[in-house]
Amino acid sequence: MSGEHSTSAGPQRTPRERVVYAAAQQLRSVGPTAASLRAIVRDAHAPWGSLRHYFPGGKQQILSEALAWSGEYAAADVAAYLGSADPTPGGLFVHLLEVWARDLERCDFERGCPVAATTLDPGDGTTGLGEANRAALERWLAAIGGALSTLGVRDAGPEARRMLSLLEGAIIVSRVQGSTAALSELRGFAAHFDAAAQR
Repeated sequence: MSGEHSTSAGPQRTPRERVVYAAAQQLRSVGPTAASLRAIVRDAHAPWGSLRHYFPGGKQQILSEALAWSGEYAAADVAAYLGSADPTPGGLFVHLLEVWARDLERCDFERGCPVAATTLDPGDGTTGLGEANRAALERWLAAIGGALSTLGVRDAGPEARRMLSLLEGAIIVSRVQGSTAALSELRGFAAHFDAAAQR
């Protein structure tokens, strides 16, 4: 979920991985109801027959796995920041803001967070997506909370929810306005998260 997805499914991925990646991008751009299996296969450069082979559960399975992939991607991004030089709670927040600002500008504000997209559009006939969506969100929250705890924030769980709530709201506003101003204007909250490590 955390932004910076490349624009290509990537030749280094297997056909199955390319389908999951392409499905995640469909979720980000049009949501689950409008997500098209034909568009996913096209963007994944995968044979049509591979869908039934790899995803016997059909569209619901593909989108559920796309959400799981997104949660792991976001968690890995948080872990990468934690492993950088001199990480801080506020620095983590600024990092997330900057990652999403770059991603939104690169895709011309046409793709947002797959969790937000699935929440706002739970899907037509894909009843299992709610559970997958919650799992993806919890994976992201756990990564942020774990990082904040490592960085000395005592109430890491509530602070992680606060950080992600600010970020998700700004992503939605940025897409609607076609501007990263909402993300940039949140940078001042970094001081709040740094102060949380000192309480």
